Amino acid sequence: MIKTAVVILNWNGRHFLEKFLPSVVRYSAMPGVRIVVADNGSTDDSVIFLKNSYPDIGILQFDRNRGFAEGYNLALKQIEAEYYILLNSDVEVTESWIEPVIDFMDSDKGIAACMPKIKDYHRQKCFEYAGAAGGYIDTFGYIFCRGRIFNIIEDDKGQYITADSGAFAKDSFGHVQLGGIAEMLKAIIEKEVKIKARWNKLGTNQRSAMHFASLTDVKEAYMCGKMAVKYALQGVNSKMVTLVREKGRKYKCTTGLAELRDVANGEKKVPREFINEKGNHITKAMRDYVKPLVQGQAPVKIGEDGLPVFMRFERKPLAKKLPKYI
Repeated sequence: MIKTAVVILNWNGRHFLEKFLPSVVRYSAMPGVRIVVADNGSTDDSVIFLKNSYPDIGILQFDRNRGFAEGYNLALKQIEAEYYILLNSDVEVTESWIEPVIDFMDSDKGIAACMPKIKDYHRQKCFEYAGAAGGYIDTFGYIFCRGRIFNIIEDDKGQYITADSGAFAKDSFGHVQLGGIAEMLKAIIEKEVKIKARWNKLGTNQRSAMHFASLTDVKEAYMCGKMAVKYALQGVNSKMVTLVREKGRKYKCTTGLAELRDVANGEKKVPREFINEKGNHITKAMRDYVKPLVQGQAPVKIGEDGLPVFMRFERKPLAKKLPKYI
């Protein structure tokens, strides 16, 4: 079984093969990689062209045009490989287009699929509309891409090298969840330095273990929850409970209310004075601001089995208040 199969589906596309196949052959010439063209019953001279010009390329011939999905499914059943790259016949590839993708897949067996960024052939500074820097589906089932929001195509400025990936890589407003540089560095270290590397997302421990929470965190969480219940019982709607930090040398925090429309899709950046001149560390001003937020030991009740005891809410159904809706 080969490592990687580059599979190109073709139907009457001799002109595309003649134009774009040379780059695929040139930049895919490496151990463990095989190029296969699956022909969907072409009536032009695509197959003859391939046999005469590229005798080393594998060819699969179907009796008729099976379409995109069935054509690829039939082709992949006949090819044994660890990884399959499904490549359109009208794509020009560049140097090192395969290795980073395969190295990334090898670095984490939990990854089922990935793609390189795709750029416009005629405007090569821009992302391609049909793929850009990665395709996703949001929580409402809308399909979108990094580098393309609706009909707006971005220039490729390297802005997504540290952008997150996965099903929730963007929120409902199209904001990229930044991160992912650790994964990239892990793959590079393991490949180039030949040592095993691991990475962890900041905040994972705090979300996974209650004893990592600060006393301030716990008190303010309860304070927000208490006020949210109070306002809900008063019939207040379309509001968000906020934490209001009072001025003064001694830390003190109260709650407030904000309109959801003023908060949703809002952005508040870290003040410049919190970041040092080199941009690689925080300043004393930020330490002074953050210190009260992380102080104090959160109370953790431990059960007889030695595990933390978490609160269990009793379910009490309430009378329906909302009208029926479709």
